[in-house]
Amino acid sequence: MFRYVLLFLIVSSFLSVQADLIEFSDQADFFNQTGATSASGAYPNLNSSGSPSVTLGDVTITTASSTLFIGQAGDWTPLIPGHDIAISGPEHLDLDFANPVFALGYQMVDDGSNSVFTVTLKNQGNFVDSFTYDSPGGQLFFVGVTSDAAFDRAEIRETTGGAENEYFGEFFISTNDTNVVPEPSSLVFLLLATVSFLTYRKS
Repeated sequence: MFRYVLLFLIVSSFLSVQADLIEFSDQADFFNQTGATSASGAYPNLNSSGSPSVTLGDVTITTASSTLFIGQAGDWTPLIPGHDIAISGPEHLDLDFANPVFALGYQMVDDGSNSVFTVTLKNQGNFVDSFTYDSPGGQLFFVGVTSDAAFDRAEIRETTGGAENEYFGEFFISTNDTNVVPEPSSLVFLLLATVSFLTYRKS
């Protein structure tokens, strides 16, 4: 009986690991793991959208601060390819997706203020999960995440910092539930545990 309980605990522990978010700072790894594509396509040169919200492709981008700017003559930062997003106020953004997704990724540039951001994922208004990241100053960096639970909204909030200059590149999403695929190390652990169990049972 003890052997069955032990095996159940091992398998349950393995499965519970899959509920966690997986964060990415490497853009190539994010794309390889998720097969993500652009939610909006390349940003047009809107300068000011004329409102705090704009819908591009499969995402509605809304600033919770003031006015949303996308592109301008000369662009906001040369570090992000193509046009990018700027906000006249604290860098708070809401992303609403046309369909539920399992992965989100984007490039950012911080002007050097080293702000802290919290990203909250929601599905039909319900909390899914959240994570926090620091923005390294003066350089291009990537933020990516996958979740085993689908989400249709992401709320990006600058929790430390103010109305400095941070810029956002395109938002990339994936509708593939990539988190249900066990990592190789976890598979090896589960296989070894099962083999040990069966071997012990035969002896």
